[in-house]
Amino acid sequence: MRNSSGMHPGQRDLLQVFLALQENKLAEAQINLEKIKLHARCLSCELRYHTLWGELEARRYRPEIALTHLEEALDLIGKGGKFDQNSMDELHYWTGYSYLQMGHLKRAYSLQAPLLHSEGTSLLQMQLRSQVGLELVMMGLYPTSVNLFEQGLSLPEQWEQPGEMVKSYLGMGVCQKILGNYEQAAYYGRRALQLLEHCHSHIIGVMVHQFMSEILDIGGNFEQAESHEYDALKYAKIIGNPTWIANANAGIARTLASANRLPEANYYLDQATAISPHRNAFLSFQMAQHATIILQNGEVEKATNIFKRAVEYMGEAEEGAQAAAHYFFGLSLEKNCHYAEAAQVLREAVQFNSKNSIIIV
Repeated sequence: MRNSSGMHPGQRDLLQVFLALQENKLAEAQINLEKIKLHARCLSCELRYHTLWGELEARRYRPEIALTHLEEALDLIGKGGKFDQNSMDELHYWTGYSYLQMGHLKRAYSLQAPLLHSEGTSLLQMQLRSQVGLELVMMGLYPTSVNLFEQGLSLPEQWEQPGEMVKSYLGMGVCQKILGNYEQAAYYGRRALQLLEHCHSHIIGVMVHQFMSEILDIGGNFEQAESHEYDALKYAKIIGNPTWIANANAGIARTLASANRLPEANYYLDQATAISPHRNAFLSFQMAQHATIILQNGEVEKATNIFKRAVEYMGEAEEGAQAAAHYFFGLSLEKNCHYAEAAQVLREAVQFNSKNSIIIV
């Protein structure tokens, strides 16, 4: 039976779940989902139902559980069901988001980037620009990411979604840091930090505090930098996912190495590699930064060994990330007058970049 709005009761209930999730009312969303009884012939309701369960679990930082629901929804599409474009876009967005939580950066990007050309809702398009922009940053594709952040910040919807603005400001800050514009980078970092309380993503909490730590490191403010890394670890423990806890421990190691507290730094780096359940690009970037700092203290062999571990943790699939890491380590070797080693590492950076299959959007 339909009501005056033309909706089945199930469709109306699904809308209530969607609205609860937008306000991050996760308990309310679960209660409403558990009440829903799907109509056997309403495949679109079934797709929406599994997608919303997946979104709920992703928001709870339980990506493995999220993917069990999202894969059921993907199976419906695979069986030839006819669904509206926005429902399919949201399904692919949250599937990518779940893979990102597990550290599978390139897989997340491959699911989400094509949606930038879709005609989905303006809310989803705004979320995509900040999310895909950050993924591009993590893969070292900075100019393209800046374009997406600027597009996102120009959308009126983003100003009503401070959580998405945090992502854009964070991404812009990272790009400015890479370009050597540290004052601009610090400005964007502070803007992100000011809005962080409005962001429901603890993952972004980890990233914002780690970024502020890196900026403070550059200015020699090691005590404040270390404090931000411990804040990042608090967020990571709330997430509970080993990938992010490992990433946070590696961030502490990097900051301690900057302050020339190498025994403590090595302890946290060993903690990070022991915790991480699988290779992931996030941990590897922290390790590569740690290696660069060790190198600046004149310990070439130790730095090279840490860097090799960093590359190993990236995995073969992350050619773009490997290219970026090799490039920055090569530059650091060159600055420290280790020209032969620098030339070899930079050659490897070029080789990885030539194999990078990322589609520039």
